[in-house]
Amino acid sequence: MDDVDAVQAQIARNMVQSGDWVTARLDGVAYLEKSPLKYWMMAASFLIFGAHDWAARIPIALGAVGLCLLTARFGAWAFGRRAGMYAGLALATSVGCSCSRAS
Repeated sequence: MDDVDAVQAQIARNMVQSGDWVTARLDGVAYLEKSPLKYWMMAASFLIFGAHDWAARIPIALGAVGLCLLTARFGAWAFGRRAGMYAGLALATSVGCSCSRAS
């Protein structure tokens, strides 16, 4: 894991260990710069699968897949089935599609 992923995973692990799901903390200091949804999803993944690096990445990967599917569905609704497939495929193969880098 790189530094950003490790920090986010540590915050989620702290949520699980402390039971405080309201305030994100890093080394005991409140970390309020980001919205907590990502940390909640990682913490829930840790509860289900255990605290592993791949468990921290599952919510982000599922979010990226969901975004591609949503884009395909919207494109199909707005412009036709073929255009929707191309829209979803274009997003899926784009560099930087992963939501973890953008936030």
